[in-house]
Amino acid sequence: MDGRDGPRPLDKVDPCFLRVLQADGRISKLKLAEEVHRSPTAVLGRVKRRTREGLILGYGARLNPLKLGAGLLVFVEILLDRTVHGVMAACRAFIGTVVRTLPGVRETRTCAAMEEIRHTTRLKA
Repeated sequence: MDGRDGPRPLDKVDPCFLRVLQADGRISKLKLAEEVHRSPTAVLGRVKRRTREGLILGYGARLNPLKLGAGLLVFVEILLDRTVHGVMAACRAFIGTVVRTLPGVRETRTCAAMEEIRHTTRLKA
């Protein structure tokens, strides 16, 4: 493949190269070359090629949400034993009178799952 049909398969160097680059997107090409034991020219070519192929999407800054006063998105799950008349109304009332009145809560959303596709607590080997 030449990049027009998608990225080339990963070679032996790519996983290490990508890990280093992902950990520090601002690393100099010289330092990156040292880390992966390749020449700066080879590393620069690899970065350009993998970017052109779409494997590297870009670079960004991780911002500190606490210093920005940014909100935190929290998902709360309420699992009901069964659907009983009035239970959903009671849940809505609880969300409206208790959850929405907590300091900092700007909005709430409710969704219902019709079925669970997969449930497991097993760790992958």
